[in-house]
Amino acid sequence: MTEKVLALVTGASRGFGLSICEEFSKTNKNIDFVLFAFSFNDEKIQKITSDLKSFNPNVNILHVVNIDMSVISQVEKEFQSLLDKINMDNYTDVVFVNNHGSLSTLDLVENLSEFKQIESDITLNTTSIVVTSSLFLRKIKSLTNFKDIRFSLVNVSSLCAIKPFQSWGIYCCGKAFRDMLYQNIAVENPFENLKTLNYAPGPMDTDMQKEIREKCTHGPTKQVFIDMKEGGRLVNPNTSAAKLVKLVFDYKFTSGAHLDFFDQ
Repeated sequence: MTEKVLALVTGASRGFGLSICEEFSKTNKNIDFVLFAFSFNDEKIQKITSDLKSFNPNVNILHVVNIDMSVISQVEKEFQSLLDKINMDNYTDVVFVNNHGSLSTLDLVENLSEFKQIESDITLNTTSIVVTSSLFLRKIKSLTNFKDIRFSLVNVSSLCAIKPFQSWGIYCCGKAFRDMLYQNIAVENPFENLKTLNYAPGPMDTDMQKEIREKCTHGPTKQVFIDMKEGGRLVNPNTSAAKLVKLVFDYKFTSGAHLDFFDQ
């Protein structure tokens, strides 16, 4: 069978999610995309399509889904509807990247007060990935040719999943939750052709980093990221995305592993 890839990417409209799509496109493989984000409009869709095709004319965007990942009823309905529309039988590789997420409130736990917003952020960062991953697994394991396709489930992780940072409690907990979920999926699915990966992309020069420098309430932690920006030490998101794409297509990683951009 001719190599053909299906890539489903959440949080795909900007930042690291968009970089992931660009780096997948640069592989020159036959790639179909399904893109999820909260902020798609016609103009943005046209620009993303044009940009991806400039890297690779074999790129095809099958579906674009506007979705609020903090509203679980919407996540379940929209994601299941999308999966019902896709015929995965003709792909050699299917890659699902859960990239969406929120920093939430960057403050010491004792100072937290916006609990309704925090509840929404936790739902976005944790419950939504349970829903999407569960529905995805159900879909692929129902395929008659399941064993003929190589599947990768990628969680965009962080150093925060394994190390606490002052004033980042909500974000760190969300990332730790996601890492453990994907470790659990790996244990529950010991198939050679189905792997999960927790990929920490490093501190990248994105809008999220700008938000950290502006909103982090813990002075020393905030200064670390200001110094990284001013010193040119933030990671280019496309450089990190390229490493992720290589890991996925090499397919040599241990299922459930936490791998960092800076790992050799």
